[in-house]
Amino acid sequence: ATRTSPCKCCSIKLSKLLQPSQLSTPLNAIMVFCEGPGYVMNSGFAGVPEYCDLFLFSGWVLDTPTKYAFALLGTFLMGIASEVVRIWRARWDQSYDNSLKKDILLSVAYGLHMTNAYFLMLLVMLYDSIFFTAIVAGLAVGHFIARRMQAADRQREYETLPATKAVNNATFQVVSGHSPCCR
Repeated sequence: ATRTSPCKCCSIKLSKLLQPSQLSTPLNAIMVFCEGPGYVMNSGFAGVPEYCDLFLFSGWVLDTPTKYAFALLGTFLMGIASEVVRIWRARWDQSYDNSLKKDILLSVAYGLHMTNAYFLMLLVMLYDSIFFTAIVAGLAVGHFIARRMQAADRQREYETLPATKAVNNATFQVVSGHSPCCR
């Protein structure tokens, strides 16, 4: 087999057909990242597979190290987004506004949250241990961010409490150190 086209994709395909001694120097320098049209559901967890991963949609084949790295970054960010959207939904839901607009926004936010969650599930089903690690790390970082957001909300809420407050016939008073104490 001889090379008739200087394009990169053809060079990669031809580099697999020819022996290294048969190739010119530029083709010898090309490293093949993976091969195939893009696959999902490996038979078990593995590191970087020899076949190309298919990232969620037809045509999104991770056939270069750059595409693979960006897909991992996107997957990590999807994990963070899942947790942050969960907290935003809870914040919006706690507001006293019971309007139709709020219900529509919460429903749309729920739909986006579930879409992201199902995409993460599909990415786990690649059975690529590096993607799995990126998903778990993203969810963990997202959970940390969400907890910090909740702590900031609680602190803001606490700082706005009046000096005394009656709740269910019990009176609480803020004493030194801003600690509520039952009377």
